[in-house]
Amino acid sequence: MRSLFFLGFLVVCANICSAADVCDKRGRSCIVGKADCSNAKCVCKAPFTWGDGAFNCYEPTTVAAEVFNDPELVNFNGERLSFPFPCRYLTTHFINDLIVGGQKIGTCEFMIYSFNAKKRGKFYLHGYDVAVNLKYNHGSVVKMSSRHYGVAKYGIYHFKNRGVIGEFNQNGPWKDDQIRYDDGNGVQVFGGRDEPNNQHIYVAEQCGLRITFVPYDIKDRRAQTSMPGLSIAVNTAHDTKWLSNDEVVALRPGVSFAEKQISQLTIEQSMFVRAFSTPFVQNQPMKDKGKCDATKVAFGKCTRPEARQAMHGCYWMLNQPRFMYCFDKSQSARNILRLFSTCVRVYCGTATCGKVQDMILKSGCDTVRDIPELPVFMSGAMCPQK
Repeated sequence: MRSLFFLGFLVVCANICSAADVCDKRGRSCIVGKADCSNAKCVCKAPFTWGDGAFNCYEPTTVAAEVFNDPELVNFNGERLSFPFPCRYLTTHFINDLIVGGQKIGTCEFMIYSFNAKKRGKFYLHGYDVAVNLKYNHGSVVKMSSRHYGVAKYGIYHFKNRGVIGEFNQNGPWKDDQIRYDDGNGVQVFGGRDEPNNQHIYVAEQCGLRITFVPYDIKDRRAQTSMPGLSIAVNTAHDTKWLSNDEVVALRPGVSFAEKQISQLTIEQSMFVRAFSTPFVQNQPMKDKGKCDATKVAFGKCTRPEARQAMHGCYWMLNQPRFMYCFDKSQSARNILRLFSTCVRVYCGTATCGKVQDMILKSGCDTVRDIPELPVFMSGAMCPQK
């Protein structure tokens, strides 16, 4: 008999929950049950054959996309890319076979979004959204959606989970319930706490999906022993079909970041423009979502040549920690996003370069050192010629 469980909760746990000792030179602990400490390095152990033993280990048929802090994006080919994106983005979208006892009994569609937050002068991963569409061969359809996010302070981890069963709500709204699904015949989808590793996990084993999430410790910072980030592991033995290939940022296997590069922009800048050019809702649980929308609107008014100019003239504002920390002391990215979106409109809309310069002058951040673009921008040399 199929059963649906709703569990609303806030999970809190200190580092003492972890049974792992610090191993590697980064001060990280090894993943309990998946890796062992050997010569000051966390090494994945069988049946896990690859991965970073301080973060996640994977089986041979698994491919994984990962998001780390500062932030860094790893696609399903294992390519790494700096990705200082302050908003919400479609990480991956795919369909896998639903398999029980070696038999295909249906399909599972997943849309997975990630969203970032800001602390001091850097962005970090804040959480993720999952929309699920299970279709059984006998005709039944089960839809589920959920949001999972959190933060850590001094080794104490907080996870918040919200969900709804019955709707494929990739953009929300979500209710105050965590999802747990069990059809009574071997198919389960659930999220919960992996206490030894300070991870939040989302597992749909019969669909070939496992997500793990470790929040960034905004107090311990570099002393954090659990490696923060997001892992989306997909078992390709479930005959994966990759979707939304023009919109996802964690590119599917066989497609490189370089293949999506926009002429006259770096690969990093190209993926940034790609993320802001999608139709998806900017509704992460931060106060800056309105500024994310404003930036998306600004990019939406750009021609491709104008977008290139905007990135050359404005991108440094989101890629220089000293400048961001000076300009935006808020706990969100709303102030730096207001500056950046105004700068984009200089090249693609109605704003003037003088308005952006005035915003920088009023903040007192016009003389932040070691930022080569700043004095050039303030001199007017980077302003578009009318």
